[in-house]
Amino acid sequence: MSAVAFSRLNFLYQAIEELVSSGIKGKLALIHSYCKSFAQIAEKKVLRLDPTIRRRICKKCVILLIPGVTAIVRHRSKRQKHKVVTCQLCGTMRKYYDLSGKSFSIESNTATGNG
Repeated sequence: MSAVAFSRLNFLYQAIEELVSSGIKGKLALIHSYCKSFAQIAEKKVLRLDPTIRRRICKKCVILLIPGVTAIVRHRSKRQKHKVVTCQLCGTMRKYYDLSGKSFSIESNTATGNG
C-alpha cells in the first residue's frame, strides 16, 4: 500500500520540480495545488519523508523551495554552522543546523527517502 503512495509522491514531486524549474509565472496556482496534494498524501498515509524532501517544502505556503527561484539560501557559521532558507513567496525563514558535521542540502534531487 505504501509503495503506491510513494510512487504518487514521486510523480507529484517530479512534476512540481519540472513546473518550478521551467518558470513560475502563470503556474503558481497549479504548483501550489500539486504541493498541497503532495503534503496531504504524505500526511494521510503517515509516511516518513526524507529530511531533504521536508526541507524543500515551505511549511507556511506549501510550495517547493528551489534556491534562486522560490527560496533564498544563506550559509551561516556564527555559533554553529547552519543554513537559513527564506521563502520568497511568504517570507518564512527556517534554520537547519549541521549537527552531524556532514554536509546537508536542500538542493538534493531524490524524491522520497523510503522508496
